[in-house]
Amino acid sequence: MPTDRTAVVVGTSTTAEALARALHTGGADTVLVTPGTDTPQARTDSGTPRRSGELGDLAQADVVVLAGGEDPAALRRLVARAARHRAPGSAFAVACLGPALAELRIPEADDLMLVRLPRPDLIRAAELTVSPRTAPQTLDLLDETLRDAGITAHTVTDTAGGHSTAPFLRLLDRAMRLVEEGRADATAVDTAMRLGCGWRSGPLQLAAELGPETVRQALAAVARERGPRWAPASALPAAQLLPTAAPETQEAARGEEDEPGRERVVVVGSGTMACGIAEALVRSGHRTDLLARSAPSAQRARESVEFALEQTLAGDDLTAATGLLATGCEERVLSDAQIVIEAVVEDPAVKSALFARMGEVCPAGTLLATTTSSLSVHALATASGRPEHVVGLHFFNPVRHLGLVELVPARATSRRTAERARQLVEGLGKIPVRCADRRGFLVNALLFPYLDDALEQLWSFGSEPARLDVLAKSVTGLPLGPVRLLETVGADVALAVLDQLCAADGSGVAPSPLLQGAVAAGHLGRKSPGRSVRAFLDRAPSRAAA
Repeated sequence: MPTDRTAVVVGTSTTAEALARALHTGGADTVLVTPGTDTPQARTDSGTPRRSGELGDLAQADVVVLAGGEDPAALRRLVARAARHRAPGSAFAVACLGPALAELRIPEADDLMLVRLPRPDLIRAAELTVSPRTAPQTLDLLDETLRDAGITAHTVTDTAGGHSTAPFLRLLDRAMRLVEEGRADATAVDTAMRLGCGWRSGPLQLAAELGPETVRQALAAVARERGPRWAPASALPAAQLLPTAAPETQEAARGEEDEPGRERVVVVGSGTMACGIAEALVRSGHRTDLLARSAPSAQRARESVEFALEQTLAGDDLTAATGLLATGCEERVLSDAQIVIEAVVEDPAVKSALFARMGEVCPAGTLLATTTSSLSVHALATASGRPEHVVGLHFFNPVRHLGLVELVPARATSRRTAERARQLVEGLGKIPVRCADRRGFLVNALLFPYLDDALEQLWSFGSEPARLDVLAKSVTGLPLGPVRLLETVGADVALAVLDQLCAADGSGVAPSPLLQGAVAAGHLGRKSPGRSVRAFLDRAPSRAAA
């Protein structure tokens, strides 16, 4: 719906282009200015904003937004130049991700506002910081113009990196670092986050759209204010963010024993993950034994799997699926297993002892898989005495609904073992993403530090937990806010994973005091009724308050 407002967006970035298109679509007469170019002031079609190379166009604008990068000095110069051309009473804002508003204001533009738009691909919400000298009518003018463009402006206090943007940028930077370290290529990292966390776009695709240097410069600005924790860690060039073709896999030797649908599988464990994997196996036609520690545990596991099957199967299909499942606590089922999937407690001593025993009693050639989410696959492979037959298969919970499995070969894993594991995973209707045997693999190495950064945001700046969730979902476009996600995965699980990641990176950085406090107080999330993580965070003092 056309309005009588005129908007000018200044800049050459992806964000400048996306914002200008959104304002134009929202009905504002919009000009995209790229200073110093010979761009004619003409519209290529009715669906795009006009383009110009002249800052003089600001004199006719009701709303001016400067999207000139992340360097504070360069932004201040741009603000000074634009201030000489803007019309009196116009709404005047900078669009950037890292610098704080206080770092950009100059005497000639003491009413400057700041807009953070970290998702140019999904430009539906923004963090908005307002100067104390901003007139209410110019704030309303900017807010209405953004709202007409379908962009909800969330007003936040002034801090480098905003409230939801800084943790999000750190995640993108870590994703680039994973590729630099050789853990996986860009396609694998993005696939893992889309399937494992429900992201619409992967972090490396988002970093490519923003520009890797933009991400680094923004984080550098955050680190100047908040400290070295927030400094960028990657130096990945843009070329390595491009999708890559899936690597060719070696064909396994053909034979009856290599056809996944005919292999006999033993799942060791009786918890949620073990039951979910056993359910997926019998649904796919595998004869499956679930090996528990005791007869009562085995019975409870069988009831759990049968209940899950009954939700979607009936009649002969249900009878066939349940007929493929056997449960018990007798070790002898390992003696003729072709595949064993370990899904016991995440304790290195327990898992190592189990792999040593499986190495003794399983037939030669049995594929031994661990579902560890954070331990070394190499260490477990070594304990087995037959490391060439061991591979990591990190399933995600709930197994039925999440299609990702991180496939983690150890140092000595044979190509045939890795190929058999891939065939098994694909036979379950899931997508294997191959990654290196490094602590946290891919998803956990990105997800849990992000949650810790979000808690650091609460601890350092006193942000409200509910508001941070709203900002994370609307501004950064994540499917769940960090506090809600902590409720889902469990604060105790998050703390255990972060302890391992922190020990592995040698940085000396400990998990957030808020997370440690929540676990100590028994506020674990959904698993502790009446003691939610949010309830603890709502009452917990912050460093800012102190």
